[in-house]
Amino acid sequence: FMAYKLITPPTHGDQITVNSDGSISVPNKPIIPRIVGDGIGPDISRAMEFVVNAAVKKVFGDKKSIAWFDVYAGDASVAKYGQDVWLPDDTIEAIKE
Repeated sequence: FMAYKLITPPTHGDQITVNSDGSISVPNKPIIPRIVGDGIGPDISRAMEFVVNAAVKKVFGDKKSIAWFDVYAGDASVAKYGQDVWLPDDTIEAIKE
């Protein structure tokens, strides 16, 4: 991971990578960035996480899970990064990685 200014990636997951043939390699505990609640509300984000985690558990048991990585945009970003920083470089880079 690159060095971020104000976010810390989870230490208990692994990055999704792209193989030389262009296919995607998804580890057993992929790190997935999420923007909690911006535009739809944090209650919907929590419900989505619950449903997705339950679906992964139903399909894969304890073999696979998701390491959620909180990144920021919108009002949450302004609160964390300062005035007029609606989409910080940290968020863009985390999503790219």
